[in-house]
Amino acid sequence: MHLKKIPHYGRYFILIGSQLLKSYLRKEGPIIVHFGYHKAMTSFFHKVFIDIAPLLRREYFHAFNNLFKFYEKLASMGSEGILCLNNHPAQTFLLPNYVGSHIVRDPRDLLVSGYKYHLWSEESWVNIPISNAMSKKLKINKYGLHLKQDESYRQLLNRVDKDLGYQLEFNWRQPHFTQMQNWDYENPNIIEVKYEDIFQNENVWFQKIFKHYGVPDILLDVCLKIVEKHSFKVLQKQGNIGDKKHARIGSPGQWKEELPGTVAKKLLYKYTPLMTKLNYLE
Repeated sequence: MHLKKIPHYGRYFILIGSQLLKSYLRKEGPIIVHFGYHKAMTSFFHKVFIDIAPLLRREYFHAFNNLFKFYEKLASMGSEGILCLNNHPAQTFLLPNYVGSHIVRDPRDLLVSGYKYHLWSEESWVNIPISNAMSKKLKINKYGLHLKQDESYRQLLNRVDKDLGYQLEFNWRQPHFTQMQNWDYENPNIIEVKYEDIFQNENVWFQKIFKHYGVPDILLDVCLKIVEKHSFKVLQKQGNIGDKKHARIGSPGQWKEELPGTVAKKLLYKYTPLMTKLNYLE
């Protein structure tokens, strides 16, 4: 059968499978993978990986939320890489020999951080006209909203009131929370870390992360200095913290003062197993 005649998702997995097979045959050894979520230190880890990759003689690639690019790059770089993926529970059984990390953050703080960021963000996806698919994800019709011509998500958030804005952000975020809830937290290849723990003690937790990756002891101090260079404290000293900065406040528990009660209750009701599993219930 010609590849084009196979349904879209069928072609997708055939391409992934063929590329991964090449990877298995060509290279051995653990690739480093990091899994995270939008506004859960993604920029911090990204900057750290950029700087440590040459020291470890590895190629680094951030696939953001593009699952296909993640697997495509995995196949081409094999064991010589460091790969990042956001908002997707990658099928780790498809990975060759690997070690990695997975970071979580209180979903309520993720909502606050994401909402605040999307009010001004220059990222392309929040500044293009809302598509039909995006409209369905946001549940626009549920709230009786009428989109203006070519209105973007950023423009919509700035047009509606705060309570409705958080409702929309919650709707957009739900797939991420579902993925976080369904994640395999017992995978020995993956070190599980929390945003809140790293925020309190970056040095201790990155030391654990780097040791899990297999970073040689001789390079450990250098790698930790790189972490320090990109730390939240340094960003504060540089004046790179604020309402219209990628890092706004950072401190855990922002949701208590900011998140509307109706949205907080809805999140808790729908994701009680997640909040319980990660010990975010007070």
